[in-house]
Amino acid sequence: MKEYKRETANIMEYAVSLLGTSYLEKAYNSTKKLYNDLPEEIAKDQFSEEYIDYFLELIDEDFWNAYDSLVLIREKDKLASLDFIFLDQERKRAVYVIDGSDIEEAYIPGQWLSEEDNGIDTPEQMDKVASSKYKIYVGYGDVSGWIATNYLKVYDANGEFLGYCTCDINVTDFIKDLIVEAIVYILICMLLIAIVAYRVSCIMRKKMIIPINTLAMAAEEYTKRDKAVEDEDKLFFEGLNIHTNDEIETLYHSLADMELDIKETMGRIRMMTAEKEKAAAEMDLAARIQVSMLPGNFPLFPDHSEFDIYASMDPAKEVGGDFYDAFLIDPTHLCLVIADVSGKGVPAALFMVISKTVIKHRARMGGSPSEIIEDVNKTLCEGNSEMMFVTVWLAILDITTGEMISVNAGHENPVLMRKNGECELIKTVHGMVLGAVPGLKYENEYCNLSEGDRFFVYTDGLPEATNSQDERLTEPVMFEIIQKHSADDNRMLLQNIRSDVDSFVKDAPQFDDLTMLVIEYKGKSAGDN
Repeated sequence: MKEYKRETANIMEYAVSLLGTSYLEKAYNSTKKLYNDLPEEIAKDQFSEEYIDYFLELIDEDFWNAYDSLVLIREKDKLASLDFIFLDQERKRAVYVIDGSDIEEAYIPGQWLSEEDNGIDTPEQMDKVASSKYKIYVGYGDVSGWIATNYLKVYDANGEFLGYCTCDINVTDFIKDLIVEAIVYILICMLLIAIVAYRVSCIMRKKMIIPINTLAMAAEEYTKRDKAVEDEDKLFFEGLNIHTNDEIETLYHSLADMELDIKETMGRIRMMTAEKEKAAAEMDLAARIQVSMLPGNFPLFPDHSEFDIYASMDPAKEVGGDFYDAFLIDPTHLCLVIADVSGKGVPAALFMVISKTVIKHRARMGGSPSEIIEDVNKTLCEGNSEMMFVTVWLAILDITTGEMISVNAGHENPVLMRKNGECELIKTVHGMVLGAVPGLKYENEYCNLSEGDRFFVYTDGLPEATNSQDERLTEPVMFEIIQKHSADDNRMLLQNIRSDVDSFVKDAPQFDDLTMLVIEYKGKSAGDN
C-alpha cells in the first residue's frame, strides 16, 4: 500500500505541475465563485439544462486542454479516476473543478458528489491522508471493487489552499492476491502440522530409533570436527547407508546433500575471504600510495626558516578525495594548495590524483593564482564525462615579503591567525568549483602576512563533522575551536582541533574526509639568520 501511496502521490504532483499553478488557481476560483453565487431555483437539480448552462462559461479551450491532460495521465497510469475538487462543508459535497473521467461519465465544473448519495470523506479524513507519507484510503464498491484513494492538497502561487487533487486506483487484484496468499499460508501450516504429526507417529516406532541415533551420532561428530584442519575427503553422513523408506531416509539424504553443500560453500567462502583480503590489501596499498603523494615529512622545508608548515589528511574511507600540497615555484615563492574532490572512496581518489598532478604541473609553469586555476579548470573539464568536480584554495606566498595572493574556487573560508592571537574568518566571494564549467574567470585575493602570522585552511569535513544525532559542528563552532587553540604551535593546533572534533562526533562514523593545513610566516629576517 505504501507503493500505491507513493505512485498516486507522484501522479497527482505531476498532474498539478502539468496543468500549472496559474491555471488551477483560475479554475478553482472561477468554479467556486459561480457555485457560491448559484441561484436556489437552479441549484435544486445539478443535472438540469439550467444548471449545466450556468457553468458552461467555465468550459473553454484551457479547460479542454486540462481535461485532455488528465485523461491521458489516467489512461496511461491505468487509474480509476483523477480529479480536482473542493469541499462544500456546509452541504457536505465534493464539488468538481475538473473531472478526468471519460467524457460520457465526467462531471462538469460545479457538479458535485454528496455524502448522502455517494459517500465522501470529511476534510479531516482527506487532510489526514494528504499529509501522511503512508496512509491511503481503501474502500469497496459492488461495481468498482476495491479502490485505493489518495489526496493531494492544491495551493495557489501565494500558498493559499484551493482544494484537492484526488486519485483512485483499482487494487482489487492486490486484495485478491492477499486473500490467496492467506489461503496458501493456512494450507502450508496445515501441511506442516500433518507432516509433524506423521513424523511423531514414525518416531514412536522402535525401528526408527537406531537410524535416528546413527544420524545423531554422525551429526555430533560433524559438529565436533576440527574446523581449523581442512579435510576435504572425510564425509560424516555419506557412508551411513540408511534405508528405512520413510522420512528418516529422506532426512539422511538431505543431511548428506547438506554436508556436500556446506563443503562447497565453505570452499567458496574461503575463496571469497582470500579475495576480500586481497582487495583489502590493495585498498591499503592504495591508501599508502595516496598518503605518500602528500607532503608528510615535517618540517617540509628544513632549509627555509622563513615559514613553517604542518598539515594532516584523514579520509572517511580507505582512500579519499581531499588533498593538500606545498612546493616552491622558485627560490622566493611558495605555492600552497588544499582541495576537496566531490564524493568519497576510489572515484574521488582517482580524480584527486589527476587534480593534484595538473595543479602542481601548471603552478610550476608560472603565472598568478587566478591564471593557474583558470588553466587547471579548463584541463579538468576536458573529458570529464562523470561530472566530477573539486573545490580548491590555492595561494602563492612571497617568502621574502609575506605577500600572499590566493584564489578560492568554491572552497571553505580560510582563517587568518595574527601573532597577537586575533583570528579572522576570511569571507570573500568564491569562484566556481573546478571541473564543472569551462572558460570561467577567477579573481585573485591579496593578504600580507607579518612575522608570526598564520594562515589556516581546511576542507568541509571540519565544519560539517556530524555526530550520531545528525548535528553538524558548523562554521561558528569551528571558529571558536580555532580561537581556543590559537596559542598552540602548528602541530598541536591541528591535533587539538582534531581532538575537539572527535569529542563532538564521539562514536558516529566519520562523515567526510577531513584535511587541515596551517602555514606560519616567520619573516625574511628568520631566513637570513
